[in-house]
Amino acid sequence: MPNLAKGMILNGVDQLWVADITFLHLAEEFAFLAVVLDAFSRKVVGWSLDTHLRASLAIEALEND
Repeated sequence: MPNLAKGMILNGVDQLWVADITFLHLAEEFAFLAVVLDAFSRKVVGWSLDTHLRASLAIEALEND
């Protein structure tokens, strides 16, 4: 899949958001953290933390602003 953001020149916020999901190993279980960042300011736009890796985790991160 091509990188559609390659070569983009950002000059302000809300032009490009990037996201990642990672897992956290807690004492008794795993948790998943989804984070959405503004690529220009590097500020967190939204995040979500839960014990599942369903699509709702990413959707909550987008809605949690």
